[in-house]
Amino acid sequence: MAAIDWNDTVIAHRGNSSEAPENTLAAFDAAVASAQAAGAVPWIELDLQLSADGHVVVIHDDQLERTTNGAGAVADHTLAELHQLDAGSWFAAEFVASRIPSLEQFVEWLTGTAAHVLVEYKGHWRAGEVTPTIAAFERAGVGDRLVLQSFDPRTVHALGQRAGDYPRGLLVDERAHYPGELMVAELLGVSAVNPAWQRVVADPDLVRRVHHLGASVAVWTPDTPEAWRQVRDAGVDAIITNRPAAATSF
Repeated sequence: MAAIDWNDTVIAHRGNSSEAPENTLAAFDAAVASAQAAGAVPWIELDLQLSADGHVVVIHDDQLERTTNGAGAVADHTLAELHQLDAGSWFAAEFVASRIPSLEQFVEWLTGTAAHVLVEYKGHWRAGEVTPTIAAFERAGVGDRLVLQSFDPRTVHALGQRAGDYPRGLLVDERAHYPGELMVAELLGVSAVNPAWQRVVADPDLVRRVHHLGASVAVWTPDTPEAWRQVRDAGVDAIITNRPAAATSF
């Protein structure tokens, strides 16, 4: 796969999660508004998980407590049960009506915008589980606005099996062992290697090595001007941040 032409793109982490509750339509609206105000192409990052009855929902944590008024595992609740939860008032009372979006609701929202999406598949997804998600984007005609990623190499492989024409990224955390992770990325044929920003600061040559593989680098989640300066000095291609408006204007 070819590298992604991000060109110093700012990607709103779980939407504009500094201005609205993460992974809600309100946060995605805020991300689009801030990008458009800066004259930039809107990019958002979001997380997908499966409900107990096999529906795809947009939420980061595998447990409900931090970002909803529910309790327990996302995977133990049906879509109907998840839709009943308040996913906004933990952030601010004005967002009490926010709900966990289903994939279908998100795709419907996406068709009314010009946003591009970095889609993270949480945990291990099999090829058969990936297929309906790709079909939902393709039916809506927004497949050309996607980059697909995961921390789990098995999921990245499954995405390659069922969505081989789409750019894929391998997420790597602060504990990643290089060059082992880069060998995995090369075997998977990814278009991007997306590490924690601290790894790039600790090892500035990492960006060069990823570029040598023919892949791009999007770091997560620097949220301060000093961090943005450090990763840009290291030559990253994109920044995934909770403060997209500030990062775009920095």
